[in-house]
Amino acid sequence: MPIGTIALTNNSPNVVGTGTTFNNDLKVNDYIVVVVGQIAYQVAVKSVNSNTSATLVLNYDGPTASGLAWNPVSPATLGVLSQSAAADTARAFRQHQRWAENWQKLLTTNGPVTINNSDGSSTNGIGWPALDASKANKTDLDALALRTGTIETRTAALGSNTPPNGATNANDILTTGFFTGAGDSGTNYYTPYNGLLCFMRGEPRGSQIQTDLANGRIASRTRNNSAWGNWMVPMYAGDFGIGTPAVNTPVDFSAAFISSANSNGWAPAGGAGLQSSYANSRCSQLWIDTAQRLHVRFNMSSSPLASLATSPWVTMWSSGNTTVDASGFIKRASPVVKLFNDGNFEKNEESEGATVIREGVGVYRI
Repeated sequence: MPIGTIALTNNSPNVVGTGTTFNNDLKVNDYIVVVVGQIAYQVAVKSVNSNTSATLVLNYDGPTASGLAWNPVSPATLGVLSQSAAADTARAFRQHQRWAENWQKLLTTNGPVTINNSDGSSTNGIGWPALDASKANKTDLDALALRTGTIETRTAALGSNTPPNGATNANDILTTGFFTGAGDSGTNYYTPYNGLLCFMRGEPRGSQIQTDLANGRIASRTRNNSAWGNWMVPMYAGDFGIGTPAVNTPVDFSAAFISSANSNGWAPAGGAGLQSSYANSRCSQLWIDTAQRLHVRFNMSSSPLASLATSPWVTMWSSGNTTVDASGFIKRASPVVKLFNDGNFEKNEESEGATVIREGVGVYRI
């Protein structure tokens, strides 16, 4: 490695060294390689004047700079480097040409194309014009012959399509794709007025999905053994009285959490509860009112909102509506006020609102 640094002056052939030994490290016709401002310069040496002075064949055309690290390169070595650079440039040009050809194939070929890779291998694909969505609003994946292992992609209808063969029965849609609803004449749809998405994995398996645009609910069903199952809808907040602090008046005998702000002619009082059934007109209902009383009934009427007379409620005994006498027997509570020798007192439901004043020893005013 050469020692010292050099200084170069713009538009001058002079090279000035500092701590250099040009007589040992540099020869006539050698090249000095130096980096100035992140740009590499190769300058040819005309003469070596001393250990710290040399003259260039041509004036240096870069910016004036000093304290530069430098390297001498012989003409033979520079020739090898130039050949390597030329080979790299040719390789990059060939790659660029290959990319340009590949892009031209993709952009202009209406059908299968072969992409040539830099390692000599090739990849088969489809030209973009063949994917033009304007062709009958569908992409014929059969024509593309896309296959991966044992999974084969079949024709998929994309866009707005009427059910196949004008079918109005959703059970007859057995083709993968997006389809419009059948309207008033539609049967076996979750909602016949909205689109239907169908996936088929070869008869007899498949699935269908619909979204009700009126409320945003999503329904789905599956097909197995050549028969479609029932439409299934995920539970949303508020369904069956779950997830919202709102009144949930029962509309049928389905199991649900139920509530009412007041009796409304069917509940024993304002409160909330739950119901469960095994058939229509066979429903057990449990209710806790705002006074913490527990009521139950087994409703065998035609409505979950059967009147109190049609399907009476039974009120359960609890510490809120009973009392235990001195003998330990449970009795129905009448208004009861328990007095204690420290002047405190305790009321039950029936005596709610009563006040107690201790007048003296053994004397209380209620």
